[in-house]
Formats: sequence, structure tokens, C-alpha cells
Amino acid sequence: EYPLRDLTHLSQCLKPGGFIVIEVPNISYHNMTLSHKWHPGHLYSYTNDTLVALLETMGFTSVECTEVDKGANVFGIFEKTDNEIFTKIIAKNSASSILANLLKANRAYYWNLFNYLKPLSKLLKNIKEMHASSGKSPKMILDRLLDNFESL
Repeated sequence: EYPLRDLTHLSQCLKPGGFIVIEVPNISYHNMTLSHKWHPGHLYSYTNDTLVALLETMGFTSVECTEVDKGANVFGIFEKTDNEIFTKIIAKNSASSILANLLKANRAYYWNLFNYLKPLSKLLKNIKEMHASSGKSPKMILDRLLDNFESL
């Protein structure tokens, strides 16, 4: 609900050189209707640029920030620096050009046949995830995730 406050709190728990790993919905994802971009549970919207700008203003440097899940989400790894001075966010686009791009993407959504197969794709993904996590404790899942992260 309060990303700046919560990220500030997390930042205070990290020493310089520590990492924050974050994944958020991508507001510029082109395979989503305009009405779904503002889901009630998503109080803030991000793109690669805005997520990097937010974390950089808080004294982090971007290690990686990329679109994942076929562009539906933005995934970032950020390292805390010892620089406590926040920089200003400089808007790269005007609000009207951002809105025009969102409306254009909304029209394109309905012409993409892939979007009509999404419910089946999501069902298959959920079944695969349930099968992969079956019989595993949350600790086992997190340990496996950490092992994969460390091998990068």
C-alpha cells in the first residue's frame, strides 16, 4: 500500500552491498486490456524505467531490471549503495503520451488471438506450479530459490 515507506524500511535493514529482489506487474504490458491494468489489488503501476527510477532515488543501483513472464511483469535486482543522497526522478514522457500509448495498447489487445487463450494457459501454469510445489515445505521452496539465485 505504501511502496516508498516499505522500501525505505527494507533499505534500513540492509547494509551497503545488500540486495532487494522485486517483481511487480508491468503497466505497459501489451497483452492486457486497459480495464485490467488497474486491478484493485495493484495500487501502483510500474515499468522497467519507473521501477529503476524509484529504487535509484532510494540509494540503490540496478543490477538487473527486465520484463519477465512474457512481458507481464517487471523483475528487478537492486543493490544498496552507500550513497544516501536521493536523486530526482525525471519524467521521460508526458502524461498525455503515456495515456495515448496505453489506449493504443488496449486496442491492440483485442486483435491478438493469443489473449483469448490466456485462461487455458493460466490454468495449465497453476497446475504445473501446484505439482512442482507438492509435498514441499515453504522453507524447501525458498532454499531452492536461493540456490538458483546464487548460481547466477
